Amino acid sequence: MKKLLLSLLFVPLLLFGAASESAIIEVPEVHSMMVVRAPSGGGGGGGGWGSCNEFDFTSGWTGESTGDPNSAWEVTDSDTITSNTNFDSRDVTYFYYKDMGAGYYSGNFMFDVDVYLNESEDWQWFGFWAVGNSANYDMKGYVDNTGDGIFAYIRDNSVNPVVDLYEVNAGSYVSGDSTPAVSVTSWIYLQIERDESVGTYGTVYCRIYDDPGRTEEDLVNTVTLTLSEQQDFRYLYTMMGYDTNSGMSWDINGVIDSLCEYEES
Repeated sequence: MKKLLLSLLFVPLLLFGAASESAIIEVPEVHSMMVVRAPSGGGGGGGGWGSCNEFDFTSGWTGESTGDPNSAWEVTDSDTITSNTNFDSRDVTYFYYKDMGAGYYSGNFMFDVDVYLNESEDWQWFGFWAVGNSANYDMKGYVDNTGDGIFAYIRDNSVNPVVDLYEVNAGSYVSGDSTPAVSVTSWIYLQIERDESVGTYGTVYCRIYDDPGRTEEDLVNTVTLTLSEQQDFRYLYTMMGYDTNSGMSWDINGVIDSLCEYEES
């Protein structure tokens, strides 16, 4: 369940990187509590899912933040990861992942995750979910090392932040459509689903809601990605950059909260 993200200096932290002058962001208001929900069939499969089991970010996860003396992010609660106020996602390699076991993500799957985007400047990338078959990479690392994975980012296109889906297949990537602009300094509630019955190799949906209940009435938009190959995946990622050694000085930061995975009924 969500905790109040205030006075973070007094909350026990699982800290990656050295202490710094920069601080992790403070969220100005608490969004709704985690709710027990059953998907309403807002897109893709719908109806074939049971309960959504929340991940504990303090148990069994591995993380890295390199190239940034301020540390890119911190685990600030068992279900919350909060990014630093001052880092460049295109000039820092950072990621946080869990090894689920070889071939764990086969067939259909679905996740919920809540994201608060605090700040977004030109051309920055804020990764909030991914599955893949390699450890220790952001999406740029997957491309450079001929990896395979599916990735969800909030990307600033120099006009507005938008939600994007990407497939990396043997190092080559394709993107789905993008949403209209998403809001800065407010919570958005996302649902990512792979439905292998749609298309030759399956389709991934990222649904964007304006309420944590995620009913059909709350659905704001859907990003769709048609897959080019059927893949099973081992690693689950969250909080990820896109390090291109850009040398940019622009920032993006936010909070990832209440990542959960649905059981198939």
